[in-house]
Amino acid sequence: MLGPAKIVAAVAIVPWLLAFVVLLPFEIWRALRGKPDDLLALLGSLLLWLGLYTLPILGGLWLGASRLHSVDAALSKRKRVRPRLPASFHQVRFTPDLESQLTGLPLFDRALAHLWSTVAHIDIDGIELKVFELVHGDLLGERGGTTGRVTGLSIVSCAAIHVGGNLPLVVVRPARSKPFALPDRMTRRTTELGRFNESFELFSTEPYAASALVDARTIAAIQEFDPRFSVEIGGEWVLVHAPRLRAFAMERLIRDAAALARVFPKMASSLYPSRGH
Repeated sequence: MLGPAKIVAAVAIVPWLLAFVVLLPFEIWRALRGKPDDLLALLGSLLLWLGLYTLPILGGLWLGASRLHSVDAALSKRKRVRPRLPASFHQVRFTPDLESQLTGLPLFDRALAHLWSTVAHIDIDGIELKVFELVHGDLLGERGGTTGRVTGLSIVSCAAIHVGGNLPLVVVRPARSKPFALPDRMTRRTTELGRFNESFELFSTEPYAASALVDARTIAAIQEFDPRFSVEIGGEWVLVHAPRLRAFAMERLIRDAAALARVFPKMASSLYPSRGH
C-alpha cells in the first residue's frame, strides 16, 4: 500500500518522467537527422528537473523516517515510565499491565490505545484505583497539552475503578471539550436536568443504561469535576480521564474518580450481571 510520502513523490516526479519518455524518442530521431545539440539539451534538462524535484522529496522522506524513529523510541520509553503522581500519595503499588476487561471501553478502541504507562494502584479509604497514562492516535481530540508529550500523538491521564458486573457503554464528556471518537452504536442522550445537559454530553449504547448508571447522585458528583474530565463506563469499570495532566492536577483526577466511585449506583452490577453469573 502506498503511503502519503510515496504518493507525493509519485505525483511530483511521474508527470515529468512521462513527458521526457514521450519527448526522448523524438529528440533521438532529431539527433539522428543532424541535430545532436537538441538531444544533449533535453538530457541536461531532464537531469536538472529530476535533481530539483528528487532532492527535496528524498530529504523529506529522510526527515519523516527520523521522526518515526524518535516517536517509536518515545513510545517504547512511555510503556515503562510511571504516571506523574503527587507527593501526597505514598502507599502506591505498580504493575506493568492492565486487566483485559478495561480494553472494551471506547478510549481503548482508538488508534494506538494499547500504549499505556506503568499502572499505579492507589487505595483511598478502601477504594482502589488504577492510575496510568495512555497514548493514542485519535486525531479528533484529547491532545495532551503539557510538556514532554509524544509528538504527533495524544496522551491521556486516566483513573479507573472496578465496579463489577457487565455494564453497557456510557460516556459523559464536557460539552465544550474537543470531540473524540466514539463507537458508531453510541447515541446522544439527555437527562431531566437542563443544567447538566448544557454542561455535559451523555452517550450510551442503550437508552435505559444512561438513566440507570448516570443517576442523580452520579450527576451531582460529575458536576463537581474539573471541566476537563470525561467519564467512560463499560464492562466492569468506570474510567475518568483528561488530556495529559501535571502531577498537581493528577490528585484532582484521582480524588474525583474516588468520589464518583462512592456514589456510583450499587445496583449496577445486579442490573447488568457478569456473563459468568
